[in-house]
Amino acid sequence: MLRLKKVAVTGGIASGKSQICRFLREEGIYFLDADKIVHELLTPSTPQGKEVLNQFGVLDRQKLAQIVFNDPDKLKKLESILHPAVIDKIKSAFKEAAGSLFVVEFPLLFEIGFDDWFDTTIAVIADDEMRFKRAIERGMSGDDFKKRTSRLLPQEVLAEKADVTLVNNSSIDELKSQLNKKRKYIFNE
Repeated sequence: MLRLKKVAVTGGIASGKSQICRFLREEGIYFLDADKIVHELLTPSTPQGKEVLNQFGVLDRQKLAQIVFNDPDKLKKLESILHPAVIDKIKSAFKEAAGSLFVVEFPLLFEIGFDDWFDTTIAVIADDEMRFKRAIERGMSGDDFKKRTSRLLPQEVLAEKADVTLVNNSSIDELKSQLNKKRKYIFNE
């Protein structure tokens, strides 16, 4: 029996990591999104949601972001509430998963040191100007982009830490071509 291979996809804001994950989901690969897990946790019915509400007075992600991205101590507190639960949910899902690949989109993979759990890590990177432009087109303010980006590892560090790096400075077709060229290494095909 083949062992399920654990693959993490990470990258900065508007780098293209979600696009890579879309390509993989289209192939029917088992997929989890760490950000979606956070959304699920930020409800009043979860222990984490109750704790966030108690600590910050809100569960609305936009309002919460305004609070924590202006105060590093509050951001650390929020992360200490959410990150362990996200990791537990990923590990639990892995035990239930079937197939040959288990892919997780995890923006803060290296920042929180969860990369060692995965067999392969993929960093999707793009020039800062390109990411800024994409983020603005998606409705993010320039100030918000800068605050959130300051919390993340620089693109060159992500590229250095990852097993595989995909550069997304061009078209979606070019990004898919890069993924296909590195399939053998990523997926042991």
